Amino acid sequence: MKKKCFVTVVNEDYRELMEQLIKSHKLFCNFDLIVYTINFSVSDIKSEKIFFKQYLDKNLWEYKNLNKTDVIKNEYEKHKYTTLLKPLILKESLIESCGCVEHVYLVI
Repeated sequence: MKKKCFVTVVNEDYRELMEQLIKSHKLFCNFDLIVYTINFSVSDIKSEKIFFKQYLDKNLWEYKNLNKTDVIKNEYEKHKYTTLLKPLILKESLIESCGCVEHVYLVI
């Protein structure tokens, strides 16, 4: 039988939505959920079916902590950059696969 899993990518701005997604997932789903977090980690949520993978991005870190980067100049560009970063992270999830044969991507 093929193993199916859900995959999503979130940054800290969408943490509340991620928590709601996880709540629903725990109640109604028996597939694994892989959550890629961009430049933040989650340690307070535990589940056998939910896996967190932190994705560290230098440009976003520099913008948030140093308020400067060659790539991101303002909040609008940060949003665009993060949006374009998500497909790269999802591609990484295909390469890693985590034992999943079928991936269902959830967009937050």
